[in-house]
Amino acid sequence: MKLSREELKGLMKGKLMQAGLHEDHAETTAEILMWAHERGYYSHGAVRVEYYSERIFKGGITVEPNITWKQTGPCSGILDGDNGIGFVVAKEGMKKAIEMAKENGIAVVGMRNLSHSGSIGYYTEMAADEGLCAISFCQSDPMAVPYGGAEPYYGTNPTDSFQGKGTSQETMPAAY
Repeated sequence: MKLSREELKGLMKGKLMQAGLHEDHAETTAEILMWAHERGYYSHGAVRVEYYSERIFKGGITVEPNITWKQTGPCSGILDGDNGIGFVVAKEGMKKAIEMAKENGIAVVGMRNLSHSGSIGYYTEMAADEGLCAISFCQSDPMAVPYGGAEPYYGTNPTDSFQGKGTSQETMPAAY
């Protein structure tokens, strides 16, 4: 079966809404999942919809989060996602970072209390589209067993950097 971009995105959005996510949050989530899927990051694309839908349905993600912003300096702040869907919270955090960087030349934004935010390259590309460079980091749960160990201890702790604008953009995604 072959689906168009809009058909696949619509199916993802519909599934997320059926699970209880509001339409605007489902739209943002489906768009970012589609972004990853189109770039071949399949582990962070359409295949994840079932996982997110189950978490939403079971109450593991706040569907009406009270997202709050605390400015900690002229070019820094913390966004608290109130356990909302990570895609929406991370996108809002990058918007704040872009706004501050344009005003001050640099920005550092921390985010907390959000669910999985998908492929972080989406957010660094947002900055690149505005003519800025960006570096994103995030934690991950323990997945890797250290040499000589018996239990997972290390996370993959993904990073991504993006610079440039238009056709001259360069990205460097990595997970360790």
